[in-house]
Parts: sequence; C-alpha cells; structure tokens
Amino acid sequence: MLDVWAFSTGTYASDRDRILPYWFALCAVLYMLPAIIACHRDHSHFFAIWVIDLLGTPLFLVGWVGALVWALIDPKRKRAQTAAQ
Repeated sequence: MLDVWAFSTGTYASDRDRILPYWFALCAVLYMLPAIIACHRDHSHFFAIWVIDLLGTPLFLVGWVGALVWALIDPKRKRAQTAAQ
C-alpha cells in the first residue's frame, strides 16, 4: 500500500517507493487516453467514448482498444470536412 507519511516527509523505504507516484500518474493517463484524445479532437461522441473507456477497460481490455480506435475516427467530422470542400 501507499505510505502517505513517506510521501509527505520524503522518507522512502526503497528507491521503488520514489517512482510510485510517477507510475500511478502514467497509468492514469494511459487508462484515460482514449477519452483525452476524443476530448482534444472535439469528438462528436465524446461521452460514449468516455463511458466505454471508464467501464470497459477494467472489465475487458477490448473496451480500451475499441474506445481508442473510436476516438481516432470521427465519421461526422469527416463528413463535415468533405461537405465544406
């Protein structure tokens, strides 16, 4: 478990404890990467991608991969670009 006292005082049991906050931050960003990409791209189905990412990833990794692919492909955005031309 995380030792809050160690993180607040700077006293660590080992070098492994020093990298734990960075490891957890990296895992959190990777976990929500499809939702971050969808939000950044202003995806038309952002909320659905976020829900699949949030609920589908812990149950099956397929949910994360599907959300990532869906975040990178936005058919409504593509249609709007072709209609503008």
